[in-house]
Order: sequence, then structure tokens, then C-alpha cells
Amino acid sequence: MSEEEITKEDPKAGEEKPKKGKKKLWLILLALILILIVGLLAYLFLFKKTGTSVKSVKGEISITKNPELESDKAVTKVVGPGGSVLSTRASDGTLYTLTIPKDAMIVPLTVTMTPMKKVPLDNYGKLDAGNGVKIGDRVTFNRPAFLTVQPNTEKPKATSTTGTVKWNRCAIGSRGYDPEICAGIRDIPFGAGIEPGKVVILGSEEFSSINLNPTIPMGDSNAYNTHVWRSGFYLADKIDKKEAEVLAKKNFENGFDYVNSTEVLTQLAALGGDLTPYKDEIARFEREKKDYPREVLKGAIIAKIVGHETAYNARIEDFGKAYTRNLSDVRSSFLPWPRYAALYRQLEANGTKKTSDGFHLIPRAYAELPDYDNSNSSTPANDNPLVTGEPFWPIDLPDYVEPPKEPDSGTRGSFPTDPTDLPDAVGTPSVTGSEAAKHKGSDPVRDAGQKARNDITSRTKSCSEKIEGMETLALLGLIEPGDIGPMAKILEECAGNCTTFEQCEEYADASHKFGSIAGEATAMNRIKTFLAEGGDCKDAVKKDLKTFGINCP
Repeated sequence: MSEEEITKEDPKAGEEKPKKGKKKLWLILLALILILIVGLLAYLFLFKKTGTSVKSVKGEISITKNPELESDKAVTKVVGPGGSVLSTRASDGTLYTLTIPKDAMIVPLTVTMTPMKKVPLDNYGKLDAGNGVKIGDRVTFNRPAFLTVQPNTEKPKATSTTGTVKWNRCAIGSRGYDPEICAGIRDIPFGAGIEPGKVVILGSEEFSSINLNPTIPMGDSNAYNTHVWRSGFYLADKIDKKEAEVLAKKNFENGFDYVNSTEVLTQLAALGGDLTPYKDEIARFEREKKDYPREVLKGAIIAKIVGHETAYNARIEDFGKAYTRNLSDVRSSFLPWPRYAALYRQLEANGTKKTSDGFHLIPRAYAELPDYDNSNSSTPANDNPLVTGEPFWPIDLPDYVEPPKEPDSGTRGSFPTDPTDLPDAVGTPSVTGSEAAKHKGSDPVRDAGQKARNDITSRTKSCSEKIEGMETLALLGLIEPGDIGPMAKILEECAGNCTTFEQCEEYADASHKFGSIAGEATAMNRIKTFLAEGGDCKDAVKKDLKTFGINCP
């Protein structure tokens, strides 16, 4: 039958094929639209989960000439060896808090912090946390200060009688705030020492450099914490692998700085980037002798990732020597003693706590190490840590820092707040005399505990040093029932001699933590007396020949 005959017999027969073709075309288009929607939702979900940004760096990034400042939001203080806190909230709602600890400055200097109107980097794009802040000019810190960036955050309300944020290691805006010690108190696993993709960029006009600054994760999703050593622009952001590659390249354009290099390369590795272009720079880690323990450990991790065993072994040895020395003798370190104990606590948490997907870097670095066995770890020996996702101590490290013996009180690592929870009678005796000699060289953690006890009871140590000794004992899990009573009496005596608002608040906080009800009450009463007199003790008594030797009320 011809085509003409078919058409005559059934006029609709010739039209059916085009209709069916159109229907199939619509179905295909609908399927493609559904696939695109599902793909977009999956893309957004994954990026929301990992916290990485989707912006791109366009062109060569550089520091903007004459960047725009929010001068009306600037804060300025003269800061001396006692430390201070500067806080400002930008127009976009981002809160910037600079905590300068005591002894971070040798002589009093003027410190100014100013939010930015625009991001002070050309070709970089919008940040995930404000526009950044400028700290300057030409200020350097003897010990690192801490900058905390919090998007969409109000200034904290006063929680103490002095009209400031109550003194506490984990309270942002407090004079006692220390994210490193706080991370130890909270048992945050060290992991790789970073939160992958969550960074603080340092732009220095003075050195014409753009680097990633060392960050300190402490378990707060809305806070970016970084060390501050010098003036510059500090920009909090979330980056992806592509941006990490751009920043890594930029980092090495203007010379070599170990601290910034370890941060940017750790971020690059954590985000799945390739470290092989930087093997020559990583090889130089072997000759670095910086004793800041967090960055030394990051350098070891990076060296292991690229397979540079010589640099890895040198970094591990440097970490072990410096860590053991500083944990044993607070006078040999420029860092507060509890920070070393806090890091130990974080490293121990690597093997005892399950962690988020962001902490796969250490298992990746040490996956080649055979026969891993650690009684503190929940990861079975020879299990593939990339599968379990549980970071752990590398086999090299326990030689330097052994887990401490569990105290009989069951108060391991806690900050007791109620002395009635523990017996008044002396518990397990402290390690002294010949016992201390047995531990020397074989158990630096236990040795550190004994040295902390010596400082706590010393007649020559300041009250702040004694409190740091108590914090160290708590972080190392070495507080025993017999320690509580003596510590409470010492804190009460210290509280009766505090001379400034900040000092009294520090002693009140310690008294509360370690169960000295009388010490807390004494410190608070002195604060009330200072307020009634219109100033603290140092304001009231000016030391000259007439008033020299006069004690405060």
C-alpha cells in the first residue's frame, strides 16, 4: 500500500508520528530539568555541609591602595603588660574582638582596631564574615594576641559587677579569654589543628604580603579565632580548594614564613589540594626551629603527606623536645603553661573521641604507619583510619608525652566546682621525693603535675602563676581529692590581696572553678569596695616616697 493510500484510508495516520515525537521531546526536557534541580540541590547541600564558599578569585589578588575604613567604628586603647580587650562591631553586624593577654606587650603602646568598609583585597570578592578589620599601626606582640571574628553578632552584655564580660577562658570579650585553653577544656580533638576551609587571611601593607594566619578551632561555628603577632588587615572567610591554591601560591611569592606556610598548606591538603608543587619549601621545614607547638606539629603532618621523612622526623623531634621542656618548666617558655596542657588534652582526644568529617587529615598523614596500638584510642590497631575517620596520635609521639595515670578520685581532667563532691581527707599522695625521681624522664606529664603542685604551694610564685598551675593540673587530669582543700585556702588568700578589677575577677573565677567559696566571696567583696571608692587599688594608691609600702584595703 502506498503512502498516499494510507493517508486516504486514515487521515490521522500521517500526523501521529510528529505528535509522539513532540511528547518524547517534552519528556526529555522535563527529565533534564529535574536532573538540574536535583543536581543544584545536591550541590547546595554539599557546600552547606562542608561550609565552603562558591565565590571565585578573579585575577591577581593584591592589597588595595588606600582601603576604605569605618573610622567612626574605630576603637583605641593604650595597652601595657597587663593586657586588655578591644571590641568593635562593624556596620554589617560583624563583631571583632581583640584579646591581648598579659605579657603580650613589653611596654605600653597604643593599639587601634578599625573595621573595613570594603574588602581591602583587589580581585578577591566578598568575604563570608564581614569586610575585615585593620589592626595597626606597626604594632607587634611579644606573645600572640587573639582576634575573634563573629558575623551577625551583638556585643556581649556585661555579666560582671565591673561592667565587663565575666572573666573566663571560654568567654569571648573577657580578659581571660584564651581559645587554645578553651579548646582543651572542651576536649576538642586537635585533628589537623584547623577547621578545613575556615580561614583568616592576613594582608600586610608593611611587607606587601598576603598569607593565611594560624587559626584555633574551639568548637564555635560562628567564631573565627586567629593569632595576632603584628599589624595588618585580618579577613575571616570560608574558602574552597581553588581559593586555597591561589592563596598558597600567593603565600610563597613574598618569601618564606613557617607559621603562615604551615597554615596555608594544611588548608590546601585538607581541601583535597596537591602539595607536590611545594615539596622544596616543605623540605625546608627540617631546618625550622620555631617552638610554637601547634605549628611545629602542623609542619610534621604536612611533611608526612608529601613523604619527606627527614623533615617529618625533624619536626616530630622538635615538637617532642620543646613540648617536654615547656611542659616541665614554665620559665623556659613564652606561652602560658596551661596552653601546653590544653594541647596535650586535645591530642589525647584525637584517639578517644569520634570527630567530624573535617578531621581526616591526621589519619591521611599517618595511614602508612604500621601496627598502631594505643590503649587510649577507640580505633583498633591496623584499621584503616581513612575509613574510620578517627584521628589519632602518630606512633612517634607517645615516646615524648605518655598518658597520665588515672587519679583515684575519678575527677580526671575536670574543673570541680563544688568541694562537697570530694572528701576533705587527703587522697592519693602527690608524687614527691624518690617517687618523683622514678617518673623523671619517663613520664613528663606526671612530672609536669608535680612541678605544677610545687608552683601552687611556692612562696615566690604570683597568684596568677599558682592559678595557671591549678589549670594545668586540671587539664592533665591530675587533680586529686587531697589537692582541693589546699587549693581552696591558697585561692582565698590570693583573693584577699587582688589589686585590680581584672585580677579580682580572675581570682573569683578560679575560686569558683576549684571550689573555694570563701575565695570567690572575698574577691567579689573587694570588687564592690573598689567600685564604692571609685577605682581599684592601684588607682587609689599611687606609689611614691610617701605612700611606698602602703597596702591596699
